Amino acid sequence: MPQTALRILFSCILLSLLLYSAWAAVQQPVWQWGALTGPDRYWNIAMSAYVLLQLFRLRPEEPASGILTARNP
Repeated sequence: MPQTALRILFSCILLSLLLYSAWAAVQQPVWQWGALTGPDRYWNIAMSAYVLLQLFRLRPEEPASGILTARNP
């Protein structure tokens, strides 16, 4: 259950960031964004995508906290 809730949460975060960035790009060209072109926006998108990837890699019997522990294949 916690895995499902986290998947939904981070999917919503990723989708909202992508949609907002797409909407903003339609309103004004990206090269005119000025101070908003910093890495923070992309960092949040990358973090959401990474967490989702790790959650989908977990086996069903593994706890969600497994994404926070080091795994060496």
